[in-house]
Amino acid sequence: MSYSVNFTDEANKGNITVEDGAINTETSVNLPGRLTTDYGRAVNENFLHLQRELAAIEDKVAYARQYYNDSVLSLENASQRFPGVLFFSMYGRKRKEYLKIPSEARAMPSIDL
Repeated sequence: MSYSVNFTDEANKGNITVEDGAINTETSVNLPGRLTTDYGRAVNENFLHLQRELAAIEDKVAYARQYYNDSVLSLENASQRFPGVLFFSMYGRKRKEYLKIPSEARAMPSIDL
C-alpha cells in the first residue's frame, strides 16, 4: 500500500508517494510514523488494544449489573423469611427494584475513529 500526499502550500508543490516499508527522509512534510517501517502494524495493535479495552469495560458493566440484581434477589428472599420478616418490618425496609435499562439506552453507541 502506498501513501500519496498532495501539497497545497507555496513552498512545496506537487505530490509525493511513500511505499510501505520505505523510509522517506527527503521531504519536509512531517508524516506521523514516516520513519518507521512497521507503522501499519503499530496502528493495528493500537486498534486491537482499544477493542480489548472496550470489551473489558462491557464485561465489567455486565458483572456489576448482575451483582446488583443478585443482591436485590437475596434481599427480597431474606425479607420473606423468618427472622428477616421481623427486621424488615421493624426498620421499614422497602422492596428494591431490579436494574432495568430502557431499550433506547441499550442501543450500541457509535464510536467515531
